[in-house]
Amino acid sequence: AETGVHARPLIENQTNYTAVSYRYTPEIAQLRSTQAAYPLSVERRYTQVPSGLPQQVRTLSDNLTAPASSSYESAKAIEQWLEQNKNYSLNATHPPGTDPVAHFLFEADAGTAEYHASAMAVMLQAQDIPARYVTGYATGEAIQNQSDSYAVRPVNTHAWVEVYFPGHGWVP
Repeated sequence: AETGVHARPLIENQTNYTAVSYRYTPEIAQLRSTQAAYPLSVERRYTQVPSGLPQQVRTLSDNLTAPASSSYESAKAIEQWLEQNKNYSLNATHPPGTDPVAHFLFEADAGTAEYHASAMAVMLQAQDIPARYVTGYATGEAIQNQSDSYAVRPVNTHAWVEVYFPGHGWVP
């Protein structure tokens, strides 16, 4: 609702289009020093954890972020734990009726980008850090003989987390 590109009417298959964007990349020192003074609309919507979130997910999040002195450090702690403890797999699933985040964190050895991003977003939200689960596309495949042109296909779908930093907005 805050940002994004929305095609109206919907774009048909095989349609070619051009998009130009600017990528804002704040310095790590700026993010580390950001104070947790979130806009109320962001805080209300993006710090809500799912009802019925298993306590073990909260406990893991508490333990991972305990040494952190900023939202940035909390996010890095969770991100690094996931990178060090969970592999990536396109074939991961969870049993019906189980909490997908808890299953991924405590039972599975690997997960898709969706599992990784969901787990990180929920653990940050459990720390009252605004985070959102985002889906979209990776860069795709460079088109030969066409500078800065890429073919983006369904196989390039991806999921990631964005964290809100006051003064900087949403940062992947």
